[in-house]
Order: sequence, then C-alpha cells, then structure tokens
Amino acid sequence: MARTGISSDVYAEYLLSTFDNFTCSHLAEIMDCSHDAASDALRGHSLVPRALWDRVRRHCPLELRRRGAMILDDRVLDKNFSKKIENACRQWSGNAGKVITGVGVVNWLHYDPLTDDYLPIDYRIWDRERDGTKRTEFHMTNQLHLQSRTTAEAVLGYGWKIEQFYRELKQLTGIERCQARKQRSQRNHIHCAIAAWLLLWERARSLGITVYEAKRRPFTDYLRERFGMPTAYRRPHPV
Repeated sequence: MARTGISSDVYAEYLLSTFDNFTCSHLAEIMDCSHDAASDALRGHSLVPRALWDRVRRHCPLELRRRGAMILDDRVLDKNFSKKIENACRQWSGNAGKVITGVGVVNWLHYDPLTDDYLPIDYRIWDRERDGTKRTEFHMTNQLHLQSRTTAEAVLGYGWKIEQFYRELKQLTGIERCQARKQRSQRNHIHCAIAAWLLLWERARSLGITVYEAKRRPFTDYLRERFGMPTAYRRPHPV
C-alpha cells in the first residue's frame, strides 16, 4: 500500500469520506493513480483481527470489560451483485430472509450498559473450506446472580446493540460495497471498514454527536462554505 501512498489508514479515511461509491476505480480517481495501483494497494497487506483489538483496547480497559457484556453474532455481507468474488458463496442470510451470495462475518462486540457504548473487539471471516456449516445459538453469562427471567431478558436485550452496529457499518463505511474479486482484498476491505467505524465513533464521542452526524459534518461544512454560511454549529430557534 505504501508504494501508492494508500495505507490501510488512508483507505479507512477514504471509506469515511465517500457516501455512495466504495470502488477501487473511485479511489484511483481521488488518489490520481491507476485502477491497478489502487486494487494492488487494497490487497497489498494481510490485515488481521488482532490489529483491530490494538486500536480498541484503550477504550475498553479491564474494569469496563468486567461490568459489560460480550456479544457475538454472525452476518452475511450481501455480494449478490457479483458471482466472481473468491470468498463469497451461497448461504442463508437471516437479514435477507433467504439464501444469497455473500461473505460470512462473525463479530464480537463489547457493550457497556452504563455508558451505552458498544465497540468491536474482534471478528472472523467465515472460510467455507475450513469452517463447518452447523449453526448453534448459545446464550452464556458469568452473572450467576441473574435468577429472575425479567433480568435475564433485559441482559439478552443487549444483543440489539450488535444490530445497531451492523446497520451503522453498512450505511456509513460501505462494508458490503467492495467489488474486488480477490479474497485478500475483501478481507482487507472488511477490516478497514470496521476500523473506519471506530475512527468515526472516536470523533463522534469527542464532539458529543452521533456517528451519522460525524459522517455528514465534513460535507455540511463544505456546503456551508460553498454558500457563504458560517461553519459554527448552532441549534435552530424553536418554532
């Protein structure tokens, strides 16, 4: 990636800066390089889940992990637009409610019920050549004091946070939108998309805004400058 100036961090920033085009062709246009150079850069690293934890761990110290909840869930990234992506295969998607062509991803999320923060701490990409096909659902806890059904159901309700996380990943980072055919390119794109979400979360947290507003703000600033409006954010007067 360094040969074209397109590091994994640069690629993550690119995912945050674009809204509807997440292709190497678009990246090449922005970076003023050839499509081959952009696609070579995307598959030029072997990004691994461990690198994600290295980014997250300062936000998730041991005391938070002890009081929080760990949420595991699998999701199929929709790749129905292509039949030539190496690690995409036909599999059941609960979100689509049918069998689709996609890449299976398992995410491990930490949720802090006191701050309502949820952070991705690990992930795995399903390898159909090595992984099994059986699906089993488990609910596990080390909170042995959960004796009442009401309390247990409240804890199980934390699982909704991973649905929120997936929705933000899809809408804000284009995690499903990569069209590269090589497995390594897809893996690197998925890793960078999760890293991009974390960057967005950090910015949103520091500014006290939502991740959606953090995504829109640079474009809003551009439009304000374009139309000669002040860039300082003010709340509208009540009607």
